[in-house]
Amino acid sequence: MQRKDIPNYITGARIILSPLIVPVMWMGAIEVGSILFIITALTDFIDGKLARKWNAWSIEGKYLDTIADKEFAFLTLLAGITYTPVLIIPLLLESAIATVSTLSFIKKYKIESAIIGKVKTGFLSVTTGLTLLATFLSLQSTSLLEFLIFFLTGTTVLLELGTLETYIKHYYMEKQKRKQQEMTVTKQPNHLSDEVVLDHMKQFTFYQSKLFQNPKMMALYRDKLIPEKLETLETKNQIGQLDSKNNCNLLTSDEHVLTKKKVP
Repeated sequence: MQRKDIPNYITGARIILSPLIVPVMWMGAIEVGSILFIITALTDFIDGKLARKWNAWSIEGKYLDTIADKEFAFLTLLAGITYTPVLIIPLLLESAIATVSTLSFIKKYKIESAIIGKVKTGFLSVTTGLTLLATFLSLQSTSLLEFLIFFLTGTTVLLELGTLETYIKHYYMEKQKRKQQEMTVTKQPNHLSDEVVLDHMKQFTFYQSKLFQNPKMMALYRDKLIPEKLETLETKNQIGQLDSKNNCNLLTSDEHVLTKKKVP
């Protein structure tokens, strides 16, 4: 097992533990269920911390983390609704966030986690944890308990709205970026393969053979000299002039430009 896989294993453990919390509490093992709840909530912090530390980020891991988060949130919120029906609001908002995350994964958009999302997850965990304890311990509703639950729920809802707005904004930004990239590729006339470009490049003599593998030279010939300038260059023999006036800035100082001499 490689080190970069550890965050995904921790996320997988959260997926396994989440469905056990409510049944364990329902059977009367409140202490065990509470421990499982705390461990499951902490794994969300641990796997993200390790992924950033070891640079183990991936789209699949991000989506797996989203599944684990939403599973944990949905199961605990559903159980808490029986005690506090107002929890239906954060449940619906979590569903909306999960929908945007799923669409982003399908389209392979990279949406970075925002600070507001992490704060939201923390408040959501505290809210659902308190509600579960109140539910399974059959705590009598008091003014203080109601105030705490409604305060935490209201704060969680505001943070969920902010998170949803951020996800939607990033989604459309990535969508617009993808569209611009596609338009750029479409507008490029006669986009040639590397083999065709090399074939044209080999018609000329270079001072250094490493220029054949130079990405800047490849881009130069693909986007500027071929096909717009090639015929003119071949007939008027102006390669050296064009290189010296227009294209020298694309080469590093220790590389030489093309000669005017063709390979016989």
